[in-house]
Amino acid sequence: MGHQEVSLAGCRGTESGTSDAALQGQLREWERQRAAWERERGVLENELETVRARAAESAELLAQQKRQMAEQQAQWMEELKRMRRLLEAMARRLCEPDEASATHVPQRAAAGAGEPAGDPVLDSVMAQFERLQKDLVRRRPK
Repeated sequence: MGHQEVSLAGCRGTESGTSDAALQGQLREWERQRAAWERERGVLENELETVRARAAESAELLAQQKRQMAEQQAQWMEELKRMRRLLEAMARRLCEPDEASATHVPQRAAAGAGEPAGDPVLDSVMAQFERLQKDLVRRRPK
């Protein structure tokens, strides 16, 4: 029996050695996988930070563009209101009685050529209305 015990103990030792080696190999494999996952996690975290930074930049750019658009819209609305007032004033002058139209001296002509030119759009609209006014006076029966 003593011999059998030694040989069983030897077998057990061999099985245990094989088992330990297999466990050690599996442990090393798990460590490699864990390290690979940690590297992948680091890469993904960096990508996430990059995406977050880009999203923040995009949000700021969008907010800036919205502010600019609102400012531009306000400027255009103010310009349109000014042009509307001008057109209404000119329409009122066109609707004045015939005598007033015939004796009316256009403001641009009265201002004189020595003055610097104002707003080119306004000057163009004024010139068109002056032509319309002269044409209206010319077409009216005398």
